Amino acid sequence: METHSDHILNGLRLAVKEGELPPESVALHYFRNQGTGATEITSPAIGPDGMLSQWPDGFFDEWDNAVLRLLS
Repeated sequence: METHSDHILNGLRLAVKEGELPPESVALHYFRNQGTGATEITSPAIGPDGMLSQWPDGFFDEWDNAVLRLLS
């Protein structure tokens, strides 16, 4: 499934943390255009606690960006 929804991502993370889905059943891939015609692909893993092994730059950061703009 392809999504831009933080709700779906967090639902998957919660399902793993609550034992409803084994972490090895989830594969995440983040594609970022490098602006040079190249695409960077990052594949963070979800641990048994629902946390990601890494949080790539630009990955589901729109909420944070909007809040910062609202507060400035």
